[in-house]
Amino acid sequence: MRHKYTPEQKAYIHEIAEGKYNIEIVELFNERFGTNITESKINSFKKNNKIKSNVPKSRKTGDEGLFTKDQKDFIKKNVSGHLNQELADLVNAKFGLQITARQMNTFKKNHGLVSGIDCRFQKGSVPANKGTRHVYNVGGNKTSFQKGHTPKNYMSVGSERVNAADYIDIKIADPNKWRGKHLIV
Repeated sequence: MRHKYTPEQKAYIHEIAEGKYNIEIVELFNERFGTNITESKINSFKKNNKIKSNVPKSRKTGDEGLFTKDQKDFIKKNVSGHLNQELADLVNAKFGLQITARQMNTFKKNHGLVSGIDCRFQKGSVPANKGTRHVYNVGGNKTSFQKGHTPKNYMSVGSERVNAADYIDIKIADPNKWRGKHLIV
């Protein structure tokens, strides 16, 4: 339902909007006029009347977020030389938290923290699996099928199938050459 503002209410919103968040305007407005206006209604009124509050997009009240100020300071002090999991373990042990390595990584990225560890392979380094036999748990490789092996779904030359357009096709050559039966006949 649309709310009709009186001229006095409109003037009051214009007067108090500067430097205040919408929630603060709502509290002041409802207290003064004894109404039950929501934050979204005030937001719409401000947009429709081109009223700007000139405040930052989000309010910061101090220790908001995942960590307290002490925890943030501890992380900033100990970030150097520790991987994300190691740093998360340190924070968890000191403050009794259950922070994951992924949460630590996100916190570090959001706050511009760098550990200084380069985990990439360096030129000339020897891979850990050098000299071991290849083990393929998923997928295949060049030796997954023995020579001469024919798959279960193999169709020999001369076989017929029905294609997507409901025409009958005949296999005319290997590995996968098909032609419409109506064209051959």
